Formats: sequence, structure tokens, C-alpha cells
Amino acid sequence: MKAYVKIELKKISLKSQFVGLLIANIFVMLLSVSLGMLIPMSMEVMEGMNFSISAAVLVDTLIKAIFIIWEAVLLAMLVVSEFQNNTALMFYTYPVQVKKIIMAKVVIVLSLITAFIFISELIQNIILYLVSFIFPSINYQFDISLLFTLIITTVGSVLMGLIPLFFGMLNKSVIATVTVSIFIMCIVTSSAAGPGGILSKGTAAIFLGILGVIAGKATFARIEKEDFISK
Repeated sequence: MKAYVKIELKKISLKSQFVGLLIANIFVMLLSVSLGMLIPMSMEVMEGMNFSISAAVLVDTLIKAIFIIWEAVLLAMLVVSEFQNNTALMFYTYPVQVKKIIMAKVVIVLSLITAFIFISELIQNIILYLVSFIFPSINYQFDISLLFTLIITTVGSVLMGLIPLFFGMLNKSVIATVTVSIFIMCIVTSSAAGPGGILSKGTAAIFLGILGVIAGKATFARIEKEDFISK
């Protein structure tokens, strides 16, 4: 598997990915600081409303929303597009299992997105912590329990990203992959389920992660079946 990962890794422009990471973090920083200052002010106006959201939770929600779609785009580019454009047909002529090639691509994407989320969380929380001293109106709270929840929800959200891949491979459509990810992102980050959305709840994140694993296994089973038939 390591050999496949090394080969597929060379096909990805890591430089452009890190540039994208930088841009995403600048966007999240500006938005979170702005909202972090505005939300407490708006809460003071609405008397009798018992609602507050920590800047750390707000940042986490923004980061998750961005990388749910980012993950789908990468999976669509590296995996689904191969089947949509029929370039994956060449894989079936190689004396290797197609499942291993696709799995290497998926491992790279999951690892990259997981690393990017943790890097972003670290950067944004450090920034918010420092900015909260300058602007006391920013409600910044972070503790061990939140860190534990953050780790669980991150793993859950990354694994959940295999659900759009399932639907994308089902239709062999890049658009379907990204569309499903946007739909899922809107649901799991909606404030209707409380501050941070469904994905901010550890139990819900675990459940969504399990659904992602099931969807991933179903996708690989389908690829393996096509590989067996072709050979």
C-alpha cells in the first residue's frame, strides 16, 4: 500500500493545496473574528434570549464546513473523474488490484484533510485566544472536554466524507459528489441543532463517521466487483 500511496502522492500538487489552506485560514480568521465580535453584541439587544456560542465552536464549525466540501472536491478529482472520463479503464489492464490504487488515493485525501483540519484548528484557536485579549467581547472558551470533542468530530467528519464518494461513484459523476457534500454540509452544520450544528456533537459525529465507513466499504466492494468481472 505504501508504494501505491507514494505513486499517487506525486500526482497531487501539494503546493497548491497548502496555498489553498492558507487562503482558507485567512477567510476563517476574518469571518470568525468579525462574527465573534458581532454575535455577543446582538445577544445583548435580544433580551430574554438565552443563546450564546463560543468563538472556538464557531471556528470549528466554519473549518468543518470548508473541509467537508474540500474533501469531496479532492475525491471527485482523484477518484470519481477517473471513472467519469473512463480513464480508469486503464487500471483494469494493469496486473494490480484496482481497489488498491483507489484506496491509495482515498488514504491520501483522508490524511491530507485530517492534517489540514488540525492545522487550521490550531492556528485559528491561537489567533482567537490572542485576539480575545484585545477584544473582550469575543466569547472565547476552550478546555479539555472541547479538545476531546474536537478530535472526535474531526475524525467523524473526515470519514463522513466517504458518503459523497459513494454517491459520486454510483453515478460516476463529479458534480453529484460535490453536490451531495454541500447538501450534507448544510445539514450537519445547521444551527437548527444548536450552536455548532449536529457535527459538533460527539455522538452524532461518531454515527456519521460509521455511515461514512459503511459507504466507503460499499464503494470499494463495487470497484472490486468490476475489477473481478473485467479480469
